[in-house]
Parts: sequence; structure tokens; C-alpha cells
Amino acid sequence: MDVKSAADVPAAEILGQVGSFGVRLVRSGDRYGLEDRLLWEKREPGVEFYFVDSRSSCSHKGRGRFIARYYYTTLRFRSPKAHGLCLDGGDPLRMSLTDMELARVMQMVDATVSEFASEETVQAWRDSWKLPD
Repeated sequence: MDVKSAADVPAAEILGQVGSFGVRLVRSGDRYGLEDRLLWEKREPGVEFYFVDSRSSCSHKGRGRFIARYYYTTLRFRSPKAHGLCLDGGDPLRMSLTDMELARVMQMVDATVSEFASEETVQAWRDSWKLPD
């Protein structure tokens, strides 16, 4: 198996924007992190959020200002009692998503994930987080 350095792997693109946030899916083998120096080596993808405004749109390779990263199953299998998603509680700007905004994010992300992962694969990602009895 060939091992690629982060410099050899193209960066994942932004899937779209919801409100003030760009959404990016990081798949196994994609670059991520500060200046895309790291390789995502996990089987389960990550979902990244970038704050996009006139001042930050030129930062982090045009994606905006990095705010948060979650595992896909953390967002996909949230508690039904949860409302919205706080991306950064310590920031004076509104760094959270409403229920409707999060639903739009998950439509984009789920559509992309369905292109490369079956429901069984998604369930295996979820099961991998369970603690043994």
C-alpha cells in the first residue's frame, strides 16, 4: 500500500454554506488541520465548520475561519432532545446552528456520505463508539 504525505493529497472542498458557516466533509485520506498538514486516517469522516464573513473568507485557504470539527456519527445520531448545535460557546459572535440550519447541514453531509458509505457502514461507525459491557 502506498503511503502518501499530506502534500500529495488534495484538500476536501467545502460542501456548501448554511448561514454564516461553510461545511466541509473530511474523509479518510483527506488533508485537514492547520494549513492542511495532517491526514485524516480514520474510517469515519469528520464534519468541519468554518465561519465565513468578509474578513475571514480569505483565511484558511479561502474556507473562512475554522470553528469546529465533529465526527459524522456525533451529528447523525444526536439525541432527539438536543436543539441546534453550539459550535463555539466562547465566541461573542453567534457561533451556533439552529435546528433548521443543522437539518440543512445534515442534508448536504448525508447526501455526500451516501455516495461512498452504506447504511451498514454508517452503523459500524456508530457501533465503534460503544463501550464494551
